[in-house]
Amino acid sequence: MTDRMAEDGASPATAQASEGAGAAAGAGAPRPSAAMRGARALLLVALVLVFGAPLLLGKYAVGHDFLFYLPRLVEFHENLRHGILFPRWAADLGAGHGQPLFLYYPPLFYYLCELWIACGLNLIWAVNLSCLALAAVAAAMMRRWAACHWGELGGALAATAYLFAPYVCVDLYVRHALAEFAAFAFYPIALDGIGRYARGGTRCHLLQGALGVAGVLWCHHPAALLFAPLVAGYGAWLAWEARSWRVLGGVAAAGGLGGLLSAHVLLPALLEREFVKLDLLMTGYPLYTNHFVYPWQLFAGGWSYRGSAVGDGGELPFGLGWAHLALLAAAWAFGWRERGRMRPGERALLGGATAAILLYCLAMLPLAQPLWDRVKFLQYMQFPWRLLAPVTVCLAFAAGAAGQGLAGLRAGRRMAACVAAFGLVLALNFAHARPSLLVDVTLETLAPGELARSEITVLSVNEFEPRWVTKSPPFAAEPVRVVEGTATAVFERRSPECLRVSGAAATAAVLEVATYWFPGWSARVNGQAAGVTAAAGSGYLRVALPTAGAYEVELTLERTGVQRAGLALAALGVLAMGGIALGWSWRGGHGGPPLRRTAGLAETGHWLFPSRPVLRRPGRANP
Repeated sequence: MTDRMAEDGASPATAQASEGAGAAAGAGAPRPSAAMRGARALLLVALVLVFGAPLLLGKYAVGHDFLFYLPRLVEFHENLRHGILFPRWAADLGAGHGQPLFLYYPPLFYYLCELWIACGLNLIWAVNLSCLALAAVAAAMMRRWAACHWGELGGALAATAYLFAPYVCVDLYVRHALAEFAAFAFYPIALDGIGRYARGGTRCHLLQGALGVAGVLWCHHPAALLFAPLVAGYGAWLAWEARSWRVLGGVAAAGGLGGLLSAHVLLPALLEREFVKLDLLMTGYPLYTNHFVYPWQLFAGGWSYRGSAVGDGGELPFGLGWAHLALLAAAWAFGWRERGRMRPGERALLGGATAAILLYCLAMLPLAQPLWDRVKFLQYMQFPWRLLAPVTVCLAFAAGAAGQGLAGLRAGRRMAACVAAFGLVLALNFAHARPSLLVDVTLETLAPGELARSEITVLSVNEFEPRWVTKSPPFAAEPVRVVEGTATAVFERRSPECLRVSGAAATAAVLEVATYWFPGWSARVNGQAAGVTAAAGSGYLRVALPTAGAYEVELTLERTGVQRAGLALAALGVLAMGGIALGWSWRGGHGGPPLRRTAGLAETGHWLFPSRPVLRRPGRANP
């Protein structure tokens, strides 16, 4: 591929003249005043507060998974409190026998909650404010990304459509799927980063794209898998528009660097999945064949707080949103009637977003079952309707294109049209931004010991229980017992990953500790390495005492080779980021000047939305 200017037959002198003209136009374009920028910020804050008002009441929202997150956060906090920066083991779950929950479940949401806990807030406020912060980031970054293509008005419209999209409200207020909800903040971070890099940005934009990809992986593995085709398609379009292999290489580098940064959470989930009972996701209720979406459900306008069911009998809202579909239709009407104002590349982008919506929707219909049958990794998604997440991203972004048409209207008509567009989104979706019920939670019942005694479960089908546990035992009042020989035993848990048993043995004996064995558990008896095995059936840890006398057994959960490799690759990713940021290790990369804004459709703009800014690459004449 070559540069488009050369492809069109322009001479170098013509290209330089065009670049100079673009620079001059960019310099002459009106920049938003501080008051205008402040007004836009206030609008964004108002939208976020309207969306997240129930989160500011100090109560806990009831949803399908609302019982899962607080116990998980308690266990995560216990790990951090004992100096374990990358938790793996939830010692009080599984009726106190432990689970490798954080080895398979991405932890970014819990890290964010820990920031609020460090400020002295309780668990409820930590969860609620984390969700509110994620909603703010999601809206701000969608506005920023869409504004690159559709202008400031289009960016504001896309942010509103994104925040009040039906599936976003479903994730937060109906399903209470907070990890998947967190990924909505990182989708636009990744797309905006690679988009700005391709359109003449700096290495910082490339790093932003990599951090966005890593953020999705650190939030939710199924979300990352379903998001990957969208990133790849958008990157391919950017490279095609730029006619540049460098852009394509930069997009690929952002994806690869994001994968490196998330290797710590990705490798164990991929390479050590045979240690747990993930096959339970392929049976019964979670089986993917039970949760395909039927076409009429995508256009349903009702709302319910009930769950998904086999076939089309469930009441979980799967609608795309009539307001969002109306804005998409308006965007296409503008693109068709005002073809002189929408560049061919922009029409191609709108077409690509619409095609992505259609393809993702087709992939969640029953007719797509042969695809799901053949692609094993898709089956671990459990619910085909999770594809509504990338559909939501594409639909909100495409809705922003309608703002490009609104910006070209005269001042009076533009104001009325803006009120109608924003009002339509809010009117049809405002009632969805609230849970079915808010409750008070007695935090004392969430103490680590209480979690073990209550035998609370934080998984849908206990899929992260070790595979060798054939029958889940109840809570063990005695954490250690002597199963062979004669000995006394006193148990002490020093940390979630370190246990100690001490006592005196009258004969050689075998101790059984009521904690599940898992690869990485090691034992030392009186300072000497000893073998540790799994008891048949229960999967408990067993350690042999070879001789009589006083003893001290220390059990430690070490990192496996795969886990150490993941940490090493993540560290390599951090070093690569530092090298790119400092200009040490990115030879031949896209080193163009920062993005420029050039004059848009109309020189006069509304007080809140200035004239549409258009991003142009160096060497391209302005329209």
